[in-house]
Amino acid sequence: MDLKKEIVAITSIFIVGVIVVSLTFTNNLLTLSMLIISTIIVLKIWHKKDDFYFFLAGSIMGSLGEIISIYFGAWGYTNPTFLEIPIWLPIAWGSTTLLIRRFSLVLIKIRNKE
Repeated sequence: MDLKKEIVAITSIFIVGVIVVSLTFTNNLLTLSMLIISTIIVLKIWHKKDDFYFFLAGSIMGSLGEIISIYFGAWGYTNPTFLEIPIWLPIAWGSTTLLIRRFSLVLIKIRNKE
């Protein structure tokens, strides 16, 4: 894929995820379902060998950081379901980790072309 198209695709997927969460966060099961479906679609189209490990690491570490921060009073969610976080948050963290990884790889490719 052309690097500019890849940047547009990554940015578009990020924006769609933000919109989904922003519009559906009051219904945790709907948000969870939509994030799972979008993550599966993205992984089917755009899969690298180690994506599962990045997704898992992001899901665990991001959620754990949120849980600890909430415990100490840094912030809170309006609709928590488990350990004071929404049930969809680990999926959001995992997906965001994959997008950050992909975006970083594209930037490295651009830098190497110069």
